[in-house]
Amino acid sequence: MQISFKTPRPTRLAMAIASVLALGSTHSFAAVAIVQGVVGGVYYAPPAFPDTAPAASLGSAVPSVYAGARVCFDLNGNGVCDPGEPSTTSSSTGSFKLSSSTLAPLVAQIGTSATNNGNAITSRYVFRANVAQIQAATKHPMLAATVNLTPLSTEIAVAIENQGITVNSAIVELARHIGVATASNVLLPPTQVTHAGDQAAIVKESVIAQGRLARGAVQ
Repeated sequence: MQISFKTPRPTRLAMAIASVLALGSTHSFAAVAIVQGVVGGVYYAPPAFPDTAPAASLGSAVPSVYAGARVCFDLNGNGVCDPGEPSTTSSSTGSFKLSSSTLAPLVAQIGTSATNNGNAITSRYVFRANVAQIQAATKHPMLAATVNLTPLSTEIAVAIENQGITVNSAIVELARHIGVATASNVLLPPTQVTHAGDQAAIVKESVIAQGRLARGAVQ
């Protein structure tokens, strides 16, 4: 007696897996950069010196967030959110989430249509984050890296670019320079810093940095 064996037909799942494996052997998949964070800084009210002494006031600076800021992956590295670059707008809480098929520096372009803690903006700012900051914050390519855009993130980016140091060295050095006890706090928007001493130091430095950034922003 002759016995014949039938070759089992592959299941749909097996066929799908085989198809993906075959595709992967001939094509490379583009990595996607995903980031989320907050555009934050300080709201500074300068001292007033009117003619009447009772109307005078001391200056004040409080942690703040920027709503309506344009956030983008700066693909050409010119420090501006150009047409065609992946971009979004920060929410009323200053938060944003953005993705790109190309890893690039982050820019927050803050114009007079944005608000600072709900207040109108009279000066323009550009906050940045270096690619190294994004890479250091990335735990998994499919998960969003938390990268906040602040005056201090910009100072870290400048230190990386101008001094040729690592992102970790830039963070530690900035924290030491301004008197912040927990170095990782310099990566946070000031509104999220819970240590009173660190927050006061970060707010003070942010006022100074925002003054420089306002002068250097694209008008």
